[in-house]
Amino acid sequence: MPEALPEWTLTDLYSGIDDPAILADMRDCQAQAKALQADFEGKVATKSGSELGDMIARYETLSEIMGRILCHADLVFASDMSKAEVAQHNQTMREQASEAESALLFVELELSQMPE
Repeated sequence: MPEALPEWTLTDLYSGIDDPAILADMRDCQAQAKALQADFEGKVATKSGSELGDMIARYETLSEIMGRILCHADLVFASDMSKAEVAQHNQTMREQASEAESALLFVELELSQMPE
């Protein structure tokens, strides 16, 4: 068993937990998730194929950005769980992502109810 935890270079994701891009990306995701919800919730069955394609593209973009944010937070936390600020950052990112994701629950629900 290795003596030390792995050390990752995460600068491809964000420069650190204090990188202003993290909060900017999260706020953007939250706003885009609410906009997607307003545009499509309860209306999916009435949308054209082109409009559904747009909805899915927007959903995928949000998923990718939130995945990058959470991956960074998780990897930073996994590399040093002893720092309170790292643990707090990880928890905050999880909570904020959950808020955005709750606005997107309708996508899976409505798509699962569409006729095949």
